[in-house]
Amino acid sequence: MRNKCIVFIMLISMTLPCITGCNLSIFKSKGDKAVEFVEEKYGIQIDPQAYESGGFVTDSDTVWCYAEGMDRENEDLLILITKENGETVYHDNYFNYIATPMIEEYASAFFSEQFDDFKLYNMDNRSYFANELNYGSTMEDLYTYEPRYLMDVRVFVKEDGSTYEEYERRMLAVEDSIKKCGRDMAIMLIVVKEEIYEQIERYGEDVFWDSIGPGIEPDNEH
Repeated sequence: MRNKCIVFIMLISMTLPCITGCNLSIFKSKGDKAVEFVEEKYGIQIDPQAYESGGFVTDSDTVWCYAEGMDRENEDLLILITKENGETVYHDNYFNYIATPMIEEYASAFFSEQFDDFKLYNMDNRSYFANELNYGSTMEDLYTYEPRYLMDVRVFVKEDGSTYEEYERRMLAVEDSIKKCGRDMAIMLIVVKEEIYEQIERYGEDVFWDSIGPGIEPDNEH
């Protein structure tokens, strides 16, 4: 965790597959049961969008959905339908949207010790299917869950005249505080100019990546 750098990431927009006539009947017979299961599990309303058969790529079929309150341009709910020991099992990624506010509040407490102003976002809400976690789960549950629940936090701060060494010292202090609690967390600290900082928002980081241009490294790397 001591080697921190800004990683240039290729952002790929994923579009929902369409429900075609050939798989509509499959969606109704298998997808509806999966949707009903997840709705009952979390007490939410789900708007299913498409059913995708795993085929040769994966053993899991996927139901693509939206849940109430989701940002439809940037968030989606995935339900995987698998067979385990001869029984149909459903895995979903909805808990990640429940966990995000909790993770951000937890991480913010450490950053507020070193930074007066920052924007902190838990980044990955798609890739975990933590079936045993639900409303009421705690940070302790996240840290003891198997397989390990990865928290990927990205933090934006305004340039304040500090040197690279000063930013690094403050970042290491944050890491040390987290470790003293017996925890760890994947963290990326990104220092930006004030005019860029004011425009940064959740799912609106393109303003930063666009500002540095292709192949141009930002002034501060951590």
